[in-house]
Amino acid sequence: MQERLQELRKKNARTELRKEIKEAKEFKENLNCMNSFVDTLISIGELVEQMEGAAQDFNNMTEKLEPDRDEATISTNAEMNQYKVITRDDFIRYKLSRLSASQITDSTVNNLKRHWKKVSCGFNFMIATGTGELMFYSVNYFSNYILGEHKGILDRK
Repeated sequence: MQERLQELRKKNARTELRKEIKEAKEFKENLNCMNSFVDTLISIGELVEQMEGAAQDFNNMTEKLEPDRDEATISTNAEMNQYKVITRDDFIRYKLSRLSASQITDSTVNNLKRHWKKVSCGFNFMIATGTGELMFYSVNYFSNYILGEHKGILDRK
């Protein structure tokens, strides 16, 4: 009986050890995911800095080209060059706010979610700009066509 107890304790200890090893592996995978996420955030931060610099360069350039513009025009152009990071929830909320109550249905929300998935290209945000009616850009499109400086870090399909 004593031997059977010891055997059961050893078996129990092995099972517990396997559980701890599995948990450690899961923790390591989560840590790798978090590191990857942090790298992505750093890349996004660099992209935002580039966008801010490009917007400032554009503002400086347009002010030099057209010094006779009135303040209202300058203000409107400055607002137009403001870029915002938009999450999925913000996007859906914005789009729904543009509809009348009778137009908002479950299928409308589902269509917006499908549209988000298609346009966001796997990212959890898009870039928006504009006054009044916002224009939305995927990160890839914005990087390639608005900034014109694609460095390969944002290639997602």
